[in-house]
Amino acid sequence: MFSYEAICFVCQKVFKAEEGSQKYKQLKEDRKGMHYCEQCNDKIRLQAILNFFKN
Repeated sequence: MFSYEAICFVCQKVFKAEEGSQKYKQLKEDRKGMHYCEQCNDKIRLQAILNFFKN
């Protein structure tokens, strides 16, 4: 099984994206883009939801 290793843009930790996942597809298409680990992605998503309901 193939996987890509990338560095999270927010926390600067290395994370793996396993073959077949959406992250793997994004990394395969754009290796130099801003990519986030699962923990940071969840934090960003939660903050976006909270800010949406505050307005």
